[in-house]
Amino acid sequence: MTSFFRFCLMAFCFGVLALSLGLIAFERDVVHQGALAFLLAFVPMVITVGIVLKSYSTDPQMQLLVGLGTGGIRMFAVLGVALALSQIDAERFGIAFLLWLLVFYLVFLAFEIAFLVARQNPTNESKSA
Repeated sequence: MTSFFRFCLMAFCFGVLALSLGLIAFERDVVHQGALAFLLAFVPMVITVGIVLKSYSTDPQMQLLVGLGTGGIRMFAVLGVALALSQIDAERFGIAFLLWLLVFYLVFLAFEIAFLVARQNPTNESKSA
């Protein structure tokens, strides 16, 4: 569980760093859109990674299925909310919001893949060699 908290802290620190750099480079409204995009990408990522880690302790054969399933659910939720926000208020949630969301989503996806691959048991490879 400690590695999960470190993973969440690393993702959170990336978000704070990106938003801090955005505050230097962009207007405050763009950074507010970035903060919402960060929350929209971060919260579902934490939930789905928690579900995947729970599946690691139950049945190792379900890991891939749970990982793909939660990734699909997360993508559907994030893109659905982003689409709804951009349809409700296109001026406030325009291209800057979508670009922030794209950056956060892809970086968090890369963090998640690296985290889950690092958690794989290395003894399985040594047995097959």
